[in-house]
Amino acid sequence: MKRIFCAFLCLLLLISAFGTAVYGNEKEDGIKYTSYNLQLFAAGIALYDISYGATTQTDERYYEVTVKDGQVTAVGGYNNEIPEGGYVIAARGEKNIEKLKSVEAGDYCVIDKSESKVIVLGEDYDVEIVEAHHNKKLDAPSGTALMLADAIRDVREESKYVYDRHSVRRERAPEEIGIHSVRGGTIVGEHEVIFAGTDEVIRISHSAYSRDVFATGAVRAALFAAEAKPGMYSMKEMLAAEKAE
Repeated sequence: MKRIFCAFLCLLLLISAFGTAVYGNEKEDGIKYTSYNLQLFAAGIALYDISYGATTQTDERYYEVTVKDGQVTAVGGYNNEIPEGGYVIAARGEKNIEKLKSVEAGDYCVIDKSESKVIVLGEDYDVEIVEAHHNKKLDAPSGTALMLADAIRDVREESKYVYDRHSVRRERAPEEIGIHSVRGGTIVGEHEVIFAGTDEVIRISHSAYSRDVFATGAVRAALFAAEAKPGMYSMKEMLAAEKAE
């Protein structure tokens, strides 16, 4: 479960980049960072994305964690390369470095704009996906729900999709990804990913109240394509270009 949040964040048109790291159940209050795309001139924790430059331009006083597509891909070192579709968290000062060292390669994370947090979770979370649409929708589950499930399975290869549990009486298996569909009324589209751990549940959700939001996204994509060089692009490239403007 290392890039679980990646596709969902793209669906939400990116959760912004200010943060605190929360690792498993050990640091529920997070590791507050104090700088975004700026060098630290004293003890602190900074976050750098690709708009800052190719590397963090730090020195041996720093300890860094690299995140790409929602997964911690590397820990340690300094002046690390900043990945496309990711960022680097850099700590300076003994206490800050000690906090950041609790994060391990393979953990997955997401940026929480509202709380200024980068949430980093371990593997001890059950994942369930719930989607809801209007009563005229013919397919179930939705394509977006399956996209989210596929993103999880990309890094948790043993994952098995479970659409119905009423026929089997047993405990939930750790490798299951439960996918649930709701159909009713004029619901435009809702998706929620549930990360259920011990004594805590984290939910990330997106609700569309009008199909206008999809039309707006299509127009933005068309404007991006009109200016882009010939090639194959995804929404990730479009969002990165908008952020850089």
